[in-house]
Amino acid sequence: MKFYSLLVLGLASLLLTTTVQSGEYTDQVKAQFALVRMVAQNEGWRETHDNMFGNLRSGQTKTYNLTLRSGMSYKLIGACDNDCSDLDLFLYRDGVKVADDAKTDGLPIVEFNPRRTRQFKLKARMYTCRRNPCYYGIMILGKRAR
Repeated sequence: MKFYSLLVLGLASLLLTTTVQSGEYTDQVKAQFALVRMVAQNEGWRETHDNMFGNLRSGQTKTYNLTLRSGMSYKLIGACDNDCSDLDLFLYRDGVKVADDAKTDGLPIVEFNPRRTRQFKLKARMYTCRRNPCYYGIMILGKRAR
């Protein structure tokens, strides 16, 4: 739980001090990832995949293919710009949802420990965006499972 408390406090502070100007939407997401990276490294997490970035309007989704390896614990973390208040992440294997974070927030975190190395589909859904489109990013962290 330490990871989540530090992350939430840091992101709340960051969002309160970030000003919105044209062209800074992706910078808002990258700034959140910088904080996530700092907190995660202190707890032994490392980035395992390239970050994914995009923009979606309210109600739209985007699906990504990714390989997750057995013996690893993963945190799939989404972040979105200041105009977004609800971004959701869903993880599927063979068409079946295996994990998700559909809470009402702009920082979804999906935790997953695959039993076997396999291909998965990760779906990002922009549930609420006040000024369409909203910009988002997805970071995947991993460490050896215990």
